[in-house]
Amino acid sequence: MGSGFSSASNRPRFGGLSRATRALAVFAALTVVFVTSTCISEHSETENDNGVGVIVKAFDHGYSDDEVEESYENAVEMGARWTRVVVPWYYVEPSPGEYNWDSTDKSVAAANKHGMNVLIQVSTAPEWATGVDKLAPEERESLQPGMDTYAPTPDHYDDYAQFFAKVIKRYSKKGVSDYEVWNEPGSAGFWKDSPDNPKASPESYAQLLKHAYPAAHKANRDVNVIAGGQVVLPTEADDSVIGATEYLKRMYAAGAQGNFDSLSHHPYGINSEEWVWNGWDYMFGDQPTLNAPADNLYSLMRANGDGDKDIWLTEVGQDTVRGTADETIQEERYSQYLNTWGQSHNVGPILFYHIEDKKQYNASENKEDYFGVIREDGSWKPAAWAIKYYTETNPPKEMRD
Repeated sequence: MGSGFSSASNRPRFGGLSRATRALAVFAALTVVFVTSTCISEHSETENDNGVGVIVKAFDHGYSDDEVEESYENAVEMGARWTRVVVPWYYVEPSPGEYNWDSTDKSVAAANKHGMNVLIQVSTAPEWATGVDKLAPEERESLQPGMDTYAPTPDHYDDYAQFFAKVIKRYSKKGVSDYEVWNEPGSAGFWKDSPDNPKASPESYAQLLKHAYPAAHKANRDVNVIAGGQVVLPTEADDSVIGATEYLKRMYAAGAQGNFDSLSHHPYGINSEEWVWNGWDYMFGDQPTLNAPADNLYSLMRANGDGDKDIWLTEVGQDTVRGTADETIQEERYSQYLNTWGQSHNVGPILFYHIEDKKQYNASENKEDYFGVIREDGSWKPAAWAIKYYTETNPPKEMRD
C-alpha cells in the first residue's frame, strides 16, 4: 500500500487544496466573528485551542502492524494531535475476570510514540453482561459479536463501572486522561436496551453513568468522563433512534447531571439546511436551519447547571461515495468544520472519521467504506490537505512564537 506520509515531501506544500477551500476559509473566518460575537458576553475566551484529531486504524481490525503504524504517521503529517482508541468490553473481557489488553496496549503505545493525545471510548458489552440469554437459541446464535450491541442489564452496571475503572487505572499511567462512556447510545444500532426492549434508552444510559462516574473518579480523580456521543438523526416513533436534544433532555430528567464531565457529540451534516440533519446546529443553534427548535445541546446543558462543560466532537466526517458526495465536497466540509470549530466556545477536540478508505472506489456502494481522508491506495484526498493547511496555519498556543 502506498503512503501519503512517505511521499509527502515530494508534493507541493498545499497543492491539494482547492481555491474553493481557501475562499471558504476566509469566508468562515469572517462569518464566525459575527456568530461568536453574540456569545462574548458569556464567554470571554472564544478561540478554541483543544486540538484536531483523526481516528486511525486499530490493531484489532485485521490490519498489519505496519499498516497501523503508517496510519499514525499520516495523521501526524496532517498535524493531528488527537486520536480515539476504542476499548470494546466484549473483546477485552470476553469472560468475567479474563482480560486481553494486547491490542489496546499497542494502540496507546503507538499514539504515545507519535506524540498524540488519546481519547479512550469504552463500549459494547460482552454477552455475559447482557440479557441475550433470553433470546431464542437460533436468534442468539445469529448474533454478531461487536455488531449486535445489547446494553448491559442493570445488574451488570457495576461490572461495566469496574471495567471502566480498570481501563482508567491502566491507561492513566500511560498519560490518558479522557474516557468516553459508550458510542452513540441514542441509536439502537449501538445500544439495544434489552431483548424485551431493543431500543435506545436515555433513562437506562443515565443509570449506567451513575455507576461509571464515581468508579472512574475513584480510580483517578482527575480524569475527564465524557457522556457518549449524541446522534444526528430525527427521533423515531419507536425509540430505535432518539435525536440528540431529546436524548439529552431525557438523560437529565433521569438524573445524569453530576455524572459526567463533558458531553460527546457527532456533528455530521454541517452543511444541511434542515435542522434534523445539521449536527452543528444541534450543539449551539448558531446556523440558520429550517424548523430549528429553541433548545440545543448547550442551552440544555446550561439550563441544567452544566454551562461550564465542553462538548467534545469525538467523531465527524463526510464520505466521498460517487453520486451522493465527492472529494471536493468532503474537502469543503472539513474546512467548514475546522474554521467553525476553531472559533466556537465550550468545545473540546474535533476528531475526524476516518484516516483511510476501506476499499477502492467502485468496489462498494456502502458509504461507510469511503469516509477516509486517504484513498485505499495510500494517496491523500484534498480533505487531508485541508486538515494539514488548518493545523499549520492555526498552530496550538505552545507552538506559537
